[in-house]
Amino acid sequence: MNEETNNIQQPTIIPQEWLYNPVVYSQISGDFSLMQQRVLAGVLGQMQDRILYTINEKEKCKRFPTLFPVEDMQEVLEIDIDPRMLGVTPDHYGDLEDALCGLSKLTMAFPKYDKGEVRYVIAPLFGRIEMPRGEVRRTGKVRIKMLRENVEDFFSLAHGYTVHLARITQICKKKRTPRIYIFLSSFRDIGHKEVEYQVLLKFLGVDQQTFEQDNAAMGRHVKENPFRKYNKVRAQILEPSKQEMDAFMASGDIDFSFCYEPLYKTGRLRGNPTHIRFTIVKGVLAFERDELTTWRRKAMAFASTMCEWCPDLRRQELLDLCGRVPKSELEHFLNYGYKEVRGMVEKRQPDDVAAYAMQLLSQQIGKCCSNDAVRRQQEMAEKWELCRAEMLQKCTLDESHRIISSLNFESWTDETHTLMLKMESYEDYQWITRPHVSGKLVSPILVKHFGHGISWAFDVPQPQTPCQAV
Repeated sequence: MNEETNNIQQPTIIPQEWLYNPVVYSQISGDFSLMQQRVLAGVLGQMQDRILYTINEKEKCKRFPTLFPVEDMQEVLEIDIDPRMLGVTPDHYGDLEDALCGLSKLTMAFPKYDKGEVRYVIAPLFGRIEMPRGEVRRTGKVRIKMLRENVEDFFSLAHGYTVHLARITQICKKKRTPRIYIFLSSFRDIGHKEVEYQVLLKFLGVDQQTFEQDNAAMGRHVKENPFRKYNKVRAQILEPSKQEMDAFMASGDIDFSFCYEPLYKTGRLRGNPTHIRFTIVKGVLAFERDELTTWRRKAMAFASTMCEWCPDLRRQELLDLCGRVPKSELEHFLNYGYKEVRGMVEKRQPDDVAAYAMQLLSQQIGKCCSNDAVRRQQEMAEKWELCRAEMLQKCTLDESHRIISSLNFESWTDETHTLMLKMESYEDYQWITRPHVSGKLVSPILVKHFGHGISWAFDVPQPQTPCQAV
């Protein structure tokens, strides 16, 4: 039951990778190791196609269908997972195999919801879980077999789903941080939640009943549950996980952290609380995710509406078009599709309505990109004016004041994060590139307004030769 560190080699993971996780699966109870949590996340990753299909079907028919149609699902679902997808290298296959063995023995339960009450139902998710071996060595695959009935229970979307970062199980050092992060993600957008203390313990697998069952299954003889008292739960679980999530949020590795406080609803103010109030603290990545969620909702609504208007249009092709539109121009693009495209179709009466509509939308994307480029240059020019005003306040000499005043915005390049400025003379360029000017005056103010990683360049007139000067 002690905290463990994660000493497994960290793979390169795409920062924007998110997993759609059924609420039921996200709240599976158990005291899982970090390696076991990687396996659970790997199973979820393998189920993404079915989960996303089910979510899309729900948006069309207004309710979640079963995860697998009856005709498509055998009694046993078998999947193979490449350990590299879990961030596990061959030198840690032994650790992975031990984790798989432990996973099959741990008490695992999924939540059942009844009139606002939550109860956990014990069920075996994995009928068989192993790393098959050849004649000499392991095959390098994790093979998992799950019974159909249990798949439908654990991956049920009847109570909705949450979205969280896939890499959470691969970056944490504290073994309960991923569990708490995934648990809290189900009410991240609400912002706060009061959770029954005993339900939280059950979810983390540190309640008395699970402690006794796991000890019996593992053949251990630990007399006392170390998390019997709240002060131990706070000191060894909640506070370390909060500190780790705070650090990850500050560095942009995860989207939120949390604050918590114990609640005593029976009148007493000591001992174990009745509830824990969690408050979500969002970071920069959370706001980026919110933008992504808003984009997806608008794009899905647009695709559905357009397909209802013209059934020959293809939903995915419309979503792909939306993906090519700059964020700042999305509303303009959608309004063009809703109004202008329909109006032009009614006016022209083309033989192939779907092809004509797609042609109009594709052409509009070009205009949207041009508009966005112009808007972006204007935005950067305004930032430069703020920089120049701040620099002028620090200039004490008339000559330096003249040079800074004469600097004009020329262009901005997103790809290289480069600001191009136009200068009046080569002599001015020599002055502004002096170390004490560029390092103490120009650079700090540009970084303040444009961010770290900015570079700047100058459009400078060629220096005059002595003959030219005369």
